[in-house]
Amino acid sequence: MATRSIISLDLDNDKFESHPMPLINGKETSVGVSGGCLCICGLHWKESLNYIDVWVMKKVGDWESWTKMFSIKVHDRFPVRGFGYYLPIYSSNGALLLYRVTHRVLLYYDQGWTDVKDVHCRDFYGFQVICHTPTLISLRDIVTRENM
Repeated sequence: MATRSIISLDLDNDKFESHPMPLINGKETSVGVSGGCLCICGLHWKESLNYIDVWVMKKVGDWESWTKMFSIKVHDRFPVRGFGYYLPIYSSNGALLLYRVTHRVLLYYDQGWTDVKDVHCRDFYGFQVICHTPTLISLRDIVTRENM
């Protein structure tokens, strides 16, 4: 298996850095943020078994702190193979909310369950999920500075 890396930009010195990802036995991976922590979803399948492994970086900037938080069996009605990426968008007390990018579907999982559940959003035929981080810096100020 080839070694995969995450590339980061250090804003203090304007240099790119390469950091090792956890060893994920997944065919496809996606990166997201949940609860302020960097997360990786590794998708893998073996014949009729589909799984999503969710890894979380427990300590910000500590690339050795990757921890596998979830290993979720995915039912056939939510096929993994060739159907796009899953992003972890929220995690708390053993529960996880995933966003399936290509199909715009929200999935909910609790550690006591054996499968994920589809979260039905009535009258929402198209939506996107974004991570929002509250900050004291105004987006308007950032955009205005870049245009100068």
